[in-house]
Amino acid sequence: MSDADASAASLSPDREDGTIEDFTRIEDLADHVDDTVTLKGWLHNKRGSGGIKFLILRDGSGFVQCVVPQDAVDDESWAVADDARQETALEITGSVSADERAPGGYEVQVDAIAEIGDSGDYPVTPKEHGIDFLMEHRHLWLRSESQWAVMRIRNRIETAIHEFFQERGFLQTDAPILTGNAVEGTSTLFDLDYFDDESAYLTQSGQLHGEAMAMAYGRVYTFGPTFRAEKSATRRHLTEFWMIEPEMAFYDLEMNAQLAEDFVTHIVQAVLEDCEQELEALARDTSVLEQVETPFPRISYDEAVDLLRSDETAAMIDERIEALKDEKVNLIEEKEENQKRRGQAKKHVKRKIDAREIEINKRVDEIEEALRNLPDWKASAQTFEWGEDFGGDDETVLTWHFDRP
Repeated sequence: MSDADASAASLSPDREDGTIEDFTRIEDLADHVDDTVTLKGWLHNKRGSGGIKFLILRDGSGFVQCVVPQDAVDDESWAVADDARQETALEITGSVSADERAPGGYEVQVDAIAEIGDSGDYPVTPKEHGIDFLMEHRHLWLRSESQWAVMRIRNRIETAIHEFFQERGFLQTDAPILTGNAVEGTSTLFDLDYFDDESAYLTQSGQLHGEAMAMAYGRVYTFGPTFRAEKSATRRHLTEFWMIEPEMAFYDLEMNAQLAEDFVTHIVQAVLEDCEQELEALARDTSVLEQVETPFPRISYDEAVDLLRSDETAAMIDERIEALKDEKVNLIEEKEENQKRRGQAKKHVKRKIDAREIEINKRVDEIEEALRNLPDWKASAQTFEWGEDFGGDDETVLTWHFDRP
């Protein structure tokens, strides 16, 4: 063996599982119950007193509780566990055990801890922060459990999109980001200076390129960034987003509708099956998603207009308004009772009260937004004119009559 081969061999250990990492990922702990493993990650949270510490470690793949009894580790490891601050990078070695009560269902009984890097004064603490503060520290906010969950769900949605179309024989084609064409209307174009006094635009859609490709390949899809120069601060208007656009030759309305139903169902089922922990981290009620299955209800435009303008719809919106008002009162009463209890509560109870208050504040904000919008939605529904396009609020109201899309 040459010196170069020997050097390469020393840098590339031969591992039976084919991995290149010398540590275990948290998402793989289920395969290592009763084994001793080494984890590398960041301290997400810490609690404990006296002779025991509970460290919540995250490594990007998940979260795990690491139990550190003072009498089971050396003085150096105990000092690291005692001094470690939020987001300190750690290397932890210990044995894995299954525990349904622990985050992720597993726990690590720690034998040794080493500090890889201190985090300094970390600004994004577990307490509640305003959205402006969090966006200013977006690069750090991404490390929080909620953002971890959001990005992993987004990743699963994207992989499910490709699965769906690739399994059905669609060809993925990439449309250019800089174009010379308007697709959705010139009022929402981002106009850019191009070479030699020419203009180009940030793409509004890959539709035109997809249509041309469909005439060559039959079934294609584009999936890429899309830009709209709409200065609006609503959830329904984004300046930049990613859009999926399939184009199929010889498809009629029935075929298009069936493909759309199958597509939505596939995405939802993929997220439900593979993102259970992430959905739980976001405290999402999955019962609505579980109802998404084919066939979807289908009604004609005339039927939709009649339903939107009906007394049944008006009464349904009124009932929602009253229910939201009652919910808001109950939440505020719960918050006030919790604040009274907090003063004499133990630390772990205070943490639960504080966490619940964040949930209540968030839900109250959502309710207040809904109470502002619903009267306008009701008025829009009652005055809807035949021949108009349905707006986003009209479509939302119509879906309330059904238990699935």
